[in-house]
Amino acid sequence: MNDVDIMRALKDRLDQNMSDFDAELIGMSDKEIAEISEVSATREIYTFIKSDGDFDRRQAELLLRMDNPLKFIVDNWPCFDLVALAEKALEGSSKETGKELSLKLPQPERDAPTVKKPSILERIKANRQSAHRKSAIKALNGVEKQKNREWER
Repeated sequence: MNDVDIMRALKDRLDQNMSDFDAELIGMSDKEIAEISEVSATREIYTFIKSDGDFDRRQAELLLRMDNPLKFIVDNWPCFDLVALAEKALEGSSKETGKELSLKLPQPERDAPTVKKPSILERIKANRQSAHRKSAIKALNGVEKQKNREWER
């Protein structure tokens, strides 16, 4: 593949990653989407990459080995040394699977120990469950207050 083909393939992969990301948000209210900081970060970085993203061939080749290069870039933003980060991520992945290069993207390593971040969908479900619980508790409290008033009469 020549440089133009590689850059086109990376652009197509990033576009698909963004489409997949947007598809995860379908059915959510604007308020729910606005509460998720990852949404604005992903969109801003994607927009920046589309307008000003200037990847060299090596960076593009490494990103194309990943299932979700957009998520990798967002998780590691700002990427001062994209090649080193990508190589380390891919190397760690190949050790885990025993394959030369895996397409599964491992969690990026950071200086401080990290806890696995819940996915957007997991956070949305948790927020919805919490909201439903709060509504149920309010409803039960209202029923109890009504019963207390009836007993007092």
